[in-house]
Amino acid sequence: MKFVVVIATIRQNLPGFDATMERIRATFVEPTEFHILDGSSGKAQALNQAFDEILAITDADCYVTMDDDIIPGPDWQEIVGKALVAMPKYGAFGLWMGDDPEMRRIMADHCLDTDSSADLVVYRRVRPPHHLNGGFIAYRPTVARE
Repeated sequence: MKFVVVIATIRQNLPGFDATMERIRATFVEPTEFHILDGSSGKAQALNQAFDEILAITDADCYVTMDDDIIPGPDWQEIVGKALVAMPKYGAFGLWMGDDPEMRRIMADHCLDTDSSADLVVYRRVRPPHHLNGGFIAYRPTVARE
Protein backbone atom coordinates (compact mmCIF):
# COMPACT_ATOMS: atom_id res chain seq x y z
CA MET A 1 0.00 0.00 0.00
CA LYS A 2 1.34 3.44 -0.89
CA PHE A 3 0.89 6.45 1.41
CA VAL A 4 1.17 10.21 0.97
CA VAL A 5 1.78 12.04 4.25
CA VAL A 6 1.41 15.83 4.44
CA ILE A 7 2.37 18.02 7.37
CA ALA A 8 1.51 21.73 7.31
CA THR A 9 3.74 23.46 9.86
CA ILE A 10 5.00 26.76 11.18
CA ARG A 11 7.63 25.12 13.37
CA GLN A 12 10.23 24.24 10.71
CA ASN A 13 12.75 26.75 12.12
CA LEU A 14 12.46 25.67 15.76
CA PRO A 15 15.10 23.55 17.50
CA GLY A 16 14.31 19.87 17.31
CA PHE A 17 12.02 20.12 14.27
CA ASP A 18 14.26 18.06 11.99
CA ALA A 19 14.65 15.38 14.66
CA THR A 20 10.86 15.20 15.03
CA MET A 21 10.43 14.81 11.28
CA GLU A 22 13.00 12.00 11.33
CA ARG A 23 11.05 10.28 14.12
CA ILE A 24 7.94 10.48 11.95
CA ARG A 25 9.83 9.19 8.89
CA ALA A 26 11.09 6.27 10.99
CA THR A 27 7.49 5.05 11.36
CA PHE A 28 7.10 4.57 7.58
CA VAL A 29 7.24 0.90 6.65
CA GLU A 30 5.22 1.19 3.44
CA PRO A 31 6.16 3.22 0.34
CA THR A 32 5.50 6.80 1.47
CA GLU A 33 5.73 10.22 -0.12
CA PHE A 34 6.43 12.70 2.69
CA HIS A 35 5.67 16.39 2.21
CA ILE A 36 6.36 19.13 4.74
CA LEU A 37 4.55 22.33 3.79
CA ASP A 38 4.99 25.85 5.07
CA GLY A 39 1.85 26.58 7.06
CA SER A 40 2.74 30.15 8.05
CA SER A 41 -0.18 31.47 5.97
CA GLY A 42 -2.52 29.09 7.77
CA LYS A 43 -3.02 25.36 8.00
CA ALA A 44 -6.09 25.41 5.76
CA GLN A 45 -4.24 27.28 3.03
CA ALA A 46 -1.33 24.83 3.19
CA LEU A 47 -3.70 21.86 3.01
CA ASN A 48 -5.45 23.47 0.03
CA GLN A 49 -2.02 23.75 -1.58
CA ALA A 50 -1.48 20.06 -0.86
CA PHE A 51 -4.82 19.31 -2.50
CA ASP A 52 -3.82 21.17 -5.66
CA GLU A 53 -0.21 20.03 -5.89
CA ILE A 54 -0.13 16.59 -4.27
CA LEU A 55 -3.53 14.98 -3.77
CA ALA A 56 -4.85 15.86 -7.23
CA ILE A 57 -2.10 13.84 -8.93
CA THR A 58 -1.17 11.09 -6.47
CA ASP A 59 -1.63 7.42 -7.18
CA ALA A 60 -1.31 6.58 -3.48
CA ASP A 61 -3.81 4.35 -1.72
CA CYS A 62 -3.94 6.54 1.39
CA TYR A 63 -3.63 10.30 1.92
CA VAL A 64 -2.67 11.36 5.45
CA THR A 65 -2.68 14.82 7.00
CA MET A 66 -0.75 14.94 10.24
CA ASP A 67 0.23 17.64 12.71
CA ASP A 68 3.92 18.23 13.30
CA ASP A 69 3.68 17.20 16.94
CA ILE A 70 2.08 13.79 16.38
CA ILE A 71 4.45 10.82 16.47
CA PRO A 72 2.33 7.84 15.47
CA GLY A 73 3.26 4.37 16.64
CA PRO A 74 5.47 2.16 14.50
CA ASP A 75 2.52 0.11 13.27
CA TRP A 76 0.22 2.95 12.20
CA GLN A 77 0.51 2.22 8.47
CA GLU A 78 -0.41 -1.43 9.05
CA ILE A 79 -3.42 -0.39 11.17
CA VAL A 80 -4.63 2.15 8.60
CA GLY A 81 -4.04 -0.27 5.73
CA LYS A 82 -6.06 -2.98 7.46
CA ALA A 83 -8.85 -0.50 8.15
CA LEU A 84 -8.97 0.61 4.51
CA VAL A 85 -9.37 -3.02 3.41
CA ALA A 86 -11.69 -4.18 6.20
CA MET A 87 -14.06 -1.20 6.09
CA PRO A 88 -14.52 -0.14 2.47
CA LYS A 89 -17.56 2.07 3.23
CA TYR A 90 -15.48 4.36 5.49
CA GLY A 91 -13.54 7.16 3.81
CA ALA A 92 -11.43 8.56 6.65
CA PHE A 93 -9.79 7.21 9.77
CA GLY A 94 -8.08 8.65 12.82
CA LEU A 95 -5.72 6.80 15.12
CA TRP A 96 -6.32 6.19 18.80
CA MET A 97 -3.39 7.89 20.50
CA GLY A 98 -3.56 6.04 23.79
CA ASP A 99 -5.43 5.47 27.00
CA ASP A 100 -3.87 8.23 29.08
CA PRO A 101 -6.84 10.07 30.69
CA GLU A 102 -5.60 13.50 29.57
CA MET A 103 -5.09 12.30 26.00
CA ARG A 104 -8.56 10.75 25.99
CA ARG A 105 -10.00 14.14 27.02
CA ILE A 106 -8.07 15.95 24.28
CA MET A 107 -9.18 13.38 21.73
CA ALA A 108 -12.80 13.91 22.76
CA ASP A 109 -13.37 10.34 23.84
CA HIS A 110 -16.95 11.27 24.72
CA CYS A 111 -17.62 11.75 20.98
CA LEU A 112 -16.84 8.13 20.14
CA ASP A 113 -19.11 5.09 20.05
CA THR A 114 -18.17 1.88 21.80
CA ASP A 115 -15.66 -0.53 20.28
CA SER A 116 -16.63 -2.45 17.17
CA SER A 117 -14.53 -4.70 14.95
CA ALA A 118 -14.19 -5.75 11.34
CA ASP A 119 -11.68 -8.38 10.20
CA LEU A 120 -9.68 -8.02 13.45
CA VAL A 121 -9.60 -4.20 13.20
CA VAL A 122 -11.02 -2.65 16.37
CA TYR A 123 -12.59 0.74 15.74
CA ARG A 124 -14.92 3.37 17.11
CA ARG A 125 -17.18 5.51 14.98
CA VAL A 126 -17.35 9.24 15.66
CA ARG A 127 -20.82 10.26 16.80
CA PRO A 128 -22.47 12.98 14.69
CA PRO A 129 -22.10 15.97 14.71
CA HIS A 130 -18.52 15.43 15.88
CA HIS A 131 -15.53 14.91 13.60
CA LEU A 132 -12.15 13.20 13.54
CA ASN A 133 -9.34 14.79 15.54
CA GLY A 134 -7.43 16.98 13.06
CA GLY A 135 -4.01 15.93 14.36
CA PHE A 136 -4.04 12.79 12.23
CA ILE A 137 -6.53 11.87 9.52
CA ALA A 138 -6.00 9.12 6.95
CA TYR A 139 -8.27 9.41 3.90
CA ARG A 140 -9.06 7.37 0.89
CA PRO A 141 -7.74 9.74 -1.81
CA THR A 142 -11.08 9.63 -3.65
CA VAL A 143 -12.88 10.82 -0.51
CA ALA A 144 -10.32 13.56 0.20
CA ARG A 145 -10.70 14.83 -3.38
CA GLU A 146 -14.47 14.99 -3.01
